[in-house]
Amino acid sequence: MLFVYSAAIRNILTQKIMKIMDGLTLAPANVFKPLALSVLVLGLSACGGSGGGSTSAVSAQQSQTTASGQSPASNSGSSSSSGSQTGSADNVTTAASETIDETSKDVVGVQEEAVDTRTQTTAAGGKPKITMTAPADGAVVNNKAQFAIKATAWDNDGAVDRVTFFVNNQRVGSDYSQPFTFTYKNAVPGRYKVYAMAHDDKDLSSKSSVHWVTVKDESDGKPTVSITSPGDVSDFVVGKTIQITAAATDSDGSIKKVEFFSNGEKLGSDANKPYQLAWADAEVGSHDIHVVATDNQGLTAQSDTHRVAVNEASGSGKLVTYPASDVITQKFKSNRFGVKVTQNGATKNSFVYEEDNSSKHSWAGNYGYMQEANHWTTFSFSGAVNVEASRLDGKKISSCVIRPKALKINPTIAGNKCSFRLNKPVKVSVEIDETSKITQHIDKMGQITKKIVKHPLFVFADAMEQDIPKAGDKNVVYFKPGIHEIGKQYQIPNNTTVYIAGGAYVIGSFTTKNKNPSNVTIRGRGILSGGGLGEGKSEKVGWKNHAVDFSKGRKGKGLVVEGITITDPLRSCILSYSQVDVKNTKLFSWRHRNDGIVAGNGSLIENNFLKVQDDNIKLYYGNQTVRNNVIWQQTSGAVFKFAWDLKGVSKNIKVSNIDIIHSDVFFDYAKGETDRPELNSTSAVFSAMGFGKNAAFRDNSFQNIRIEEENLLRLMALRMVSTHHTSAGKSTWGNPNTSASKTIENITIDNLSLAGVPYKQSTFYGNKGGAIKKIAFSNLRVDGQLIANNNQLTSRLDGVGLKTVGNVSNISISP
Repeated sequence: MLFVYSAAIRNILTQKIMKIMDGLTLAPANVFKPLALSVLVLGLSACGGSGGGSTSAVSAQQSQTTASGQSPASNSGSSSSSGSQTGSADNVTTAASETIDETSKDVVGVQEEAVDTRTQTTAAGGKPKITMTAPADGAVVNNKAQFAIKATAWDNDGAVDRVTFFVNNQRVGSDYSQPFTFTYKNAVPGRYKVYAMAHDDKDLSSKSSVHWVTVKDESDGKPTVSITSPGDVSDFVVGKTIQITAAATDSDGSIKKVEFFSNGEKLGSDANKPYQLAWADAEVGSHDIHVVATDNQGLTAQSDTHRVAVNEASGSGKLVTYPASDVITQKFKSNRFGVKVTQNGATKNSFVYEEDNSSKHSWAGNYGYMQEANHWTTFSFSGAVNVEASRLDGKKISSCVIRPKALKINPTIAGNKCSFRLNKPVKVSVEIDETSKITQHIDKMGQITKKIVKHPLFVFADAMEQDIPKAGDKNVVYFKPGIHEIGKQYQIPNNTTVYIAGGAYVIGSFTTKNKNPSNVTIRGRGILSGGGLGEGKSEKVGWKNHAVDFSKGRKGKGLVVEGITITDPLRSCILSYSQVDVKNTKLFSWRHRNDGIVAGNGSLIENNFLKVQDDNIKLYYGNQTVRNNVIWQQTSGAVFKFAWDLKGVSKNIKVSNIDIIHSDVFFDYAKGETDRPELNSTSAVFSAMGFGKNAAFRDNSFQNIRIEEENLLRLMALRMVSTHHTSAGKSTWGNPNTSASKTIENITIDNLSLAGVPYKQSTFYGNKGGAIKKIAFSNLRVDGQLIANNNQLTSRLDGVGLKTVGNVSNISISP
């Protein structure tokens, strides 16, 4: 009787301790739990009488653990359910012997017997039920030596508190909500004993059946494959068939098929030697080709990538540059860089503009962490061209970086020249000899160091223009090359095209003459500048003098802005409350409140370059498509602003293929707002700053976003109320406890990559009437690491990578 009593008490306490340990964050679980259990068991064994046999079993298991709490073979795991406790493995296992007795009792078995005795005497409703749903018994795993453990559990007279997962008799993790799942990673080849235990709210438990899993060594038996032709870095003329040939072998079987890919898209496959594909319709441009071989066991291997360029036939390509007038040359010519473009043996100069930093406020110039000037050139072409950028001071170039890095443009440096080849229209930042680093103290927790590019050179290589209007055409306002001063708010009537030719420099801003404007287009390859325009005091506090202003009404139609460069505007670059197509624009600004693009419901924002001094793209209206844009985040404002006291519902927005090449943000809050610093964070990449009653940002998706900034301050900052500060440093906009129906909901973020770990944590703040819920990340990579769950998110200064406060739920991260 004493044995039964001691075993029961000991195991009840053991389960209690394990549950408490799951919630502790004082020390790593793999260190604290084994030590705590050892102390518990040793203490009980001193008074447990004949129960010592059970104690020996526990002690024997703990003795397998090293001083760090890990067993000899390292493993990590993750629990996929949102809100669950950490699913990382505490006691790491090795593959089980083929001769393991499946009926032998381990520590879990002893605990289960004790609980059985207690159940018979104290519980009327019975234990919880549990069934293993994955992996299948007898499964063979080839997927990078990892497998998902899944279980279904229920309790007829209560609730399931948690499900604990075991591999080779060692606890590897727990999950506290349906679906009960754990991913066991980094398993070495061998055979594994897998089961789970369900624990209910009365501390009763049940064990599932045992499933056996075999992890197969993928390195044994994987095929080998390589591209034999064409060679890496090959050139072809458009219209010519490209013969792709591959060699593939398999040491322990046969090749089932070889598949051929270009830029990630499948071209076709071949199941017979010699493995080849005739590619007859390759388009002009750069193509990264690779092949994938699959053997008869389903194992695959991928070849190295070969890059081929498909060019127009000799003499068939076109190149247009835009020379500057003498006056423009005197006022705006870059004193630092020159650019030449060569096609079919003919070389042309491409005029390089320079605009000094006009910002003198404390957000930028006084701290010295903005650019000193922007330099840029624009040309249009088809086919392929060679671009040569040179230092005009004659100094030798030591480094040249071209962004976005995803374009994989590799320059050649010779003396004071940096050269590269283009096979398609692009917008790139050419960063020559940029080595500046700036360190700022950002708060009491520490400081941030960033590389700040002082003199970027932007090359805007556009596609050839189509249907160019002529001066004198009906309903066309034509600005020819040269300088034009039109003043502020030049009015455009309906059914009008404004054409700014390459080489034209228009000083002023545009608005529409009519409310709910119709069929208004502003296009060209020229420049619209706000430089030199003044504002009165009332204008500065107002919301007007936008470079392109389509804000009169919300029912406009047929609105287009295409091709032009906007620089140094008084207010936003492009503002429209109606549907508008914004395509191929280049947007620069230096001043606070210089937003990039605000577009109405149903708008298209495509193939643009943005480098502005406030929010880059405001997503305040629904049904927008935002794709293929390059963004340089300066020192103030978000890349994507979800809300600032949003009044309506912004939904069904699709954002994709975005390159964020820099983020110069050191501070993301107003310094004077000291009473509520946790509600600041206005300049994260993704930011929301307050919602009105019944407002929502929901059902929106973000896909294929690449952040190249290695020293990012903060990724996300979402809050349901907005704040501002007075001279006394008191918040005046919004109470976090205000009750109103508002949500950020059902947001998917897929294939997001960060070049480095952010300095500050992401923050989600809900309140009484404002909920943040159902935000799902998938394929999130930080500093090259795939993030499998919420617990793997970190920040340099805060430690934890994501902080949630208030009404926040269902935030999930999955591979």
